[in-house]
Order: sequence, then structure tokens, then C-alpha cells
Amino acid sequence: MSYQAAMISLNDLVSKFKDLQKQDYWKGQLSLIYNKLRNDLKHPDAENFRIVSHSLFMNDHPGYWHWLNTTLKKLKEDETNRFDPIPEYPSYENMSIEELLNKLEFEPDIIYSKNDLLYELKDRYEGPKEELDFQKMSVNEVKSLFARV
Repeated sequence: MSYQAAMISLNDLVSKFKDLQKQDYWKGQLSLIYNKLRNDLKHPDAENFRIVSHSLFMNDHPGYWHWLNTTLKKLKEDETNRFDPIPEYPSYENMSIEELLNKLEFEPDIIYSKNDLLYELKDRYEGPKEELDFQKMSVNEVKSLFARV
């Protein structure tokens, strides 16, 4: 880690991540936070932060964004706070259509990403997909498609 990065507080790094989350540099910012946790603070949960961050770099695991946001809040409050255990939720592929529809209706964007739920449902839809834009459909419209199948 550069000398300049070492001088930046963890609180500032977390705040900067929130600003960059909608841009492409969020991955680099998570790496800086991890390095601060591991090298400067010797945080006991730094390895869990690395595991979740790297997983998010590659793909969105259910619950990992929620875990990360909760963890970052804890770190802003007190950089010595311990993290919750890494969550283990069923992957989208291992859920039934009914489970996916229930998550979409009752829990969108809490543990399971609404976009990822819709992509998985579209992938499983057995009717013609060409003209369907699942992203623009209401939950009831999506549910009605599967009621007919």
C-alpha cells in the first residue's frame, strides 16, 4: 500500500467507496479498505472482508452485498468492530422458480438482487423470450408468465 493510502483513515476509505460504488473503481477501493484492515489495523476479520470482496469482483453471491454494506457501516462506527459471519444462502441456480418468485415479491434487493432474480427467471422461462423485457415488467406480470407454464 502506498504511503498516501496508509495515511488515509478507514472512515475516509469507506466514505470514498460509497461515492465510487456506482462507478468502475469500486473494486480498487475495496482493495484499499482490505489492505488497511489487514496491514495497518491488523483486523481479525480482514480475511473475511477479502473473501467477500473477491467474490463480488467475480460474481454476485446472494447476501454478500448486504453483508458488505452492514460491515462498512460497522467499520464507520468503530474500526475495531467485529464482522458478522459470511452468509451462506442458496444460489440462484439452486432455487426453484417458486422460491425465486417469492424472493422477487417479498424480499427484492435485501439478500437477493432484483436484477439477478429477474435474469435467472428469464433464463428459466420456457416461452418466447425475444420480446420480453423482464426488467421492465411488474412482479405480477412476471408471476403470470410462470403461472401459464
